[in-house]
Amino acid sequence: MSLSVLLYNVRHYPFQYFTDEQLWNVLEAVQLKTKISNLKDKLNTVIAEYGNDFSVGECQLICIARAMLKKSKILLIDEATAHVDTKTDQIVQEILHKKFTNHTILIIAHRLNTIIDSDKIVLMNDGIITKYETPRELLTDMNDEDQSVTYL
Repeated sequence: MSLSVLLYNVRHYPFQYFTDEQLWNVLEAVQLKTKISNLKDKLNTVIAEYGNDFSVGECQLICIARAMLKKSKILLIDEATAHVDTKTDQIVQEILHKKFTNHTILIIAHRLNTIIDSDKIVLMNDGIITKYETPRELLTDMNDEDQSVTYL
């Protein structure tokens, strides 16, 4: 997928049109403005198939930028920080906490730090919900089977 196609899809979201200024604002919010502005064709740069010119973390940040532009009220995030460096993980967490405070965010995660600030955590084992608690309740009410969660 090329960046230009990605931004075209975002810019021409049904019933809305996003300006360059709006695109730059969300790119700045996800800390990608400098990277994109340093590219030869900036917002119109054609990126290699599968986004090979971007790291996994940068691709995640672009997805978050899209959600910000569209003002998505519900986000489903599947292992958003599983294959990213610590710095990008921190950026993703900051953005989710600052920009999506009044949104519903469903996060599939294996890292405890990714979900520790959540309102509620669903703990599953073999597809069955075994706990549905606040992070504090979950950590204080662990049984032997649940202990492996704290090591993730």
